[in-house]
Amino acid sequence: MFVTRLSSRQQGLLLTLGKQLIAADGNIHDKETDLLATLQAQMTPGIQAAAVHQLGEEFQTQESKAALLLELLGLAHADADYHLDEKDFIAKVALDLGVGKDLLADMESWVMRQFALVREAEEFMEG
Repeated sequence: MFVTRLSSRQQGLLLTLGKQLIAADGNIHDKETDLLATLQAQMTPGIQAAAVHQLGEEFQTQESKAALLLELLGLAHADADYHLDEKDFIAKVALDLGVGKDLLADMESWVMRQFALVREAEEFMEG
């Protein structure tokens, strides 16, 4: 949803972090890999995973930090099981970006509401 707001380098980092995130709980779910593939399809063609070093240097704007965290939170919630290891992973990324706990909690709440709205829309379609 927000991938296009990231530079090519940032997209590569999102891909790397996304792969690490979905493996964090030791259980890679099909919904997680499907969503990661969807994110990759939205990226600049040919984007490859990039080595993660100093996230704060790569993501300096509020827009890029929010885009990264919202996409990662979406991945973490894709299988409807936001595992503690995934939560810890995202908290570490947020800390590396200099994003506070309150803002991260607001982003998580937003992502959860989005998933609830999608489920509601699916119920409309099922009749």
